[in-house]
Amino acid sequence: MCGFTVTNRKNFNVEYVDEYTRLRGPDETTITNVGDVTIVHHLLSLTGKYQTQPFLDDGLICVFNGEIYNYREFGD
Repeated sequence: MCGFTVTNRKNFNVEYVDEYTRLRGPDETTITNVGDVTIVHHLLSLTGKYQTQPFLDDGLICVFNGEIYNYREFGD
């Protein structure tokens, strides 16, 4: 499963947290700042398709940790 860290701390040490959570998702790391919130996403790709997170839309922030097994049924 992927790894997430979400914080609103001002002096956030990404390298320190990365040491403990990057093994949850070794394929890619994304760091996103939205206002005062920092979101670190460590991607574990099971299908070979990379979908970085968080998903941002109209002021909403969404993260997802899991696998949708019948994803092919949804098409593109």
